[in-house]
Amino acid sequence: MSLLKVPRLGRRKAGVSTRRVGEALVVHGPAGMTAQAGRLASALAAEAGRTLVVVDFPVDALLEHWKTLAAAVAADRRAVRLVPVTTPVGSPPVPFGADLTRPLPRLSRLLQRQTAGSVAGAPERRSAVSARLHPGDDAVAVTTKIRHPAVASLPAPRPAHAETVAVPSAPELRAWPLPEAFRADRAVVRTGREAAFDALSDRVGAVMRRFSPDRPVSESALTAAVATGLYLASADPDVDAGLRAGTAGPHLDFGRCVAAGLQKLPGHRKATATVLDRGPRVWQLLEAGTVLREWGFFHARTALGPVGGGSTDLVVWSLTGRLTVSLEPEAGGVADRVVFPPGTGFKVLEAVEPDGAERGRILLRELAPAEAGTATDRDDLVRAALRGFTDRGTRASAPLPAAQAHRFVRVPGVDGAPDGEA
Repeated sequence: MSLLKVPRLGRRKAGVSTRRVGEALVVHGPAGMTAQAGRLASALAAEAGRTLVVVDFPVDALLEHWKTLAAAVAADRRAVRLVPVTTPVGSPPVPFGADLTRPLPRLSRLLQRQTAGSVAGAPERRSAVSARLHPGDDAVAVTTKIRHPAVASLPAPRPAHAETVAVPSAPELRAWPLPEAFRADRAVVRTGREAAFDALSDRVGAVMRRFSPDRPVSESALTAAVATGLYLASADPDVDAGLRAGTAGPHLDFGRCVAAGLQKLPGHRKATATVLDRGPRVWQLLEAGTVLREWGFFHARTALGPVGGGSTDLVVWSLTGRLTVSLEPEAGGVADRVVFPPGTGFKVLEAVEPDGAERGRILLRELAPAEAGTATDRDDLVRAALRGFTDRGTRASAPLPAAQAHRFVRVPGVDGAPDGEA
């Protein structure tokens, strides 16, 4: 089969056509070329040694139509610069050179890499939320904070009680993932809470030895487990507030010990929930597709909370949440608690405000660690599962202990005052 016959098959199947306008080729779908694409193509100046291709369909569809793109430029056998019509204002262009003297799969790989970068870098609706909150930030930089928080910078301080999407802290001020060769420091966890540490250490150590009688329990593993137990009992140096503020202090080392111990607990890959009340500003941040990243630990339950706890059900599909029942305090614990590690990302699937007798509903999907949130193939399935979980109305009968209630009233990744103060 010749080089040109393969692309033609792909073109007929995809329903994509090409049209030359000025110095550029416009590749468009079956609905025809848009006026915006025509104006863009007409305005492009010729580039020596390159074929200009205006892509008149979404950037994330490049992979689907790469054969058609190859067919459009194969005759010239020159480098190609792709100019998507959908490139948002303020985002970088997506030009790259493709050597079409090589086999077509070479172009496919280039498109795959470029598509991944372009989709991740495009400021979609969720980044527009952050842009409205921080008008001084560059739109691309706001999105990059979501995709690559390790290279993001801290914004200016925000007014108190203003609901805003949480911004990432500097990498060295995060509790998770753990630094290389991390070991839980006993002195960090024990200092200031010696009696509680010693009592819990004896109990946890006995359990660990019972389940692993032939393997010695390392001091680091025991210290991490005890740190998690102390955190669940609220005997911690205000870990969550410090992590969300992105500041240095004893909370950081303590938080890393908690995160290390948390990872040893059983995972929960199901729906989790909590009940809360939020003010009107928070709903403006919960547009479908928005990605929220929580820099502290996030707490939920395996069942909906009692109706009296608030007017809105927050339901989250968990991937990495951990069941904490084995380390819950004997008095004042939450037996059905699920805790997510710091830095977990959540994608908003649905947000319905409460209306009279109708309860509000916020549906979130936890993102996989390497996921940017642009993929939508799982959204419908997870949304349906979360709606079913909510509609069944199975609620926990036991209210939250008063000392723990404040940990269950947050929308993850959103800063501000709880209980409707915003």
